[in-house]
Amino acid sequence: GLGTSDVSLRGILTSEGAFVGILHGIDSKNYIVRVGDKLSDGTIRTITKDALVILQQVKDPLSLEKAREVRKLLRQTEEAK
Repeated sequence: GLGTSDVSLRGILTSEGAFVGILHGIDSKNYIVRVGDKLSDGTIRTITKDALVILQQVKDPLSLEKAREVRKLLRQTEEAK
């Protein structure tokens, strides 16, 4: 499956009263995701009108944190890149 670092946020739509995200993978395909959908290393936590948050599982055994939030912005600025 696709990992958190393998995808970029291409768009956000409203479907049935909730936001859904359009992710672009390294395989050049687009994927529609909703809150609760799983990636290979995390879960879609929230989707807002301009960002998507993934709760990524940290695989490093030496890390004190077991999960971290990764924010994918819809319109990346130069600072976010």
